[in-house]
Amino acid sequence: MKVGIVQMSSDTNKVKNIEKAIYNIDNLASEGCKLIILPEYVNFLGPSDLKKENSETVNGNLVKQISAKALQTGCYIHLGSFLEKEGSNIYNTSLVFDNCGQIISKYRKIHLFDVNVPGEIVHIESKVISAGKDIATFNIGDFVFGMATCYDLRFPELFRKLAERGANVFIVPSAFHLNTGRDHWEVLLRARAIENQSYVIASDQWKGIPEHICYGRSMAIDPWGIVISRASDQECNLVINLDDSLIIKARTFLPALKHRRQDLF
Repeated sequence: MKVGIVQMSSDTNKVKNIEKAIYNIDNLASEGCKLIILPEYVNFLGPSDLKKENSETVNGNLVKQISAKALQTGCYIHLGSFLEKEGSNIYNTSLVFDNCGQIISKYRKIHLFDVNVPGEIVHIESKVISAGKDIATFNIGDFVFGMATCYDLRFPELFRKLAERGANVFIVPSAFHLNTGRDHWEVLLRARAIENQSYVIASDQWKGIPEHICYGRSMAIDPWGIVISRASDQECNLVINLDDSLIIKARTFLPALKHRRQDLF
């Protein structure tokens, strides 16, 4: 399966961000991608005090436009994530659309990034965002995709639960901070792939805004933990091919998933 990965530099201009996302979707669709993946906070990356007013319901403009684009291109589209408004709550929500424009999966980010390191990072996501409670997967052909978002990457138990549900590809839209990304981004992505003998696909924001400078370096990891594609330091797209035989090969050669002590853990 051919998959397209979008690395963007979103900001507070929602109209421009959506136009940029759609432009990239069209380009990747023209290259024959069946699934296209956008980054976290795709249509609005801004300071906490502006998040609430820039949130949308699942019937909002962003969802309608991406749904229409999925139908038009005949591609599956992973929205990345957006600020979803439901009642008095705001969630960091990912949606997946099938090639008819229908929502087939929804995931609300479970682990919220609350970090206060003076002079380095001050980011309290829970100041505005409510945490999700449910894990989510979706299927395209023989591939089962597990959904996670950014900071979730640091919690291997989420990925193991997704693997238990059959996931063999993990999608991780992100707006990973530059400070931590330099040392941890690739290590964490490769670890999650190796532990679960699965593909990991990470679409990251690059550059971002002064309050939230993002690392970029979107990448894809194969089931043996090898980086098969990596973005440069700019807005760009990646195209990869998922090969289910590599999943089978990794899990046959080293059947670690079968050796788990489920009686103990």
